[in-house]
Amino acid sequence: MPARRSTLNLILAALTAIRDGCDKPTRIMYACNMSWKSMKKMLKKVTEKGYVVEVEHHGNKRSTKRYIISKRGKNILRHFEEAKDQIGVDIHYIIS
Repeated sequence: MPARRSTLNLILAALTAIRDGCDKPTRIMYACNMSWKSMKKMLKKVTEKGYVVEVEHHGNKRSTKRYIISKRGKNILRHFEEAKDQIGVDIHYIIS
């Protein structure tokens, strides 16, 4: 049985997915391999902390939420990627 991922792993996975172009909650959920309930909780947390910005997108029939990574969120990912390079250990599973 695989070990559970930490909150840090989930946040970094979501930030990476958003940075790489996933902006809809469902797409982020699939990219991170998370449940809907966990995804909603995590997106609320990263939005409150200012790592991502929630944008209201008005479509044909209804409005939907989209997420864009903020400068602060980009800085967090950059710091973890630099740490990965400094350590010289493959911690790819943490960042992706």
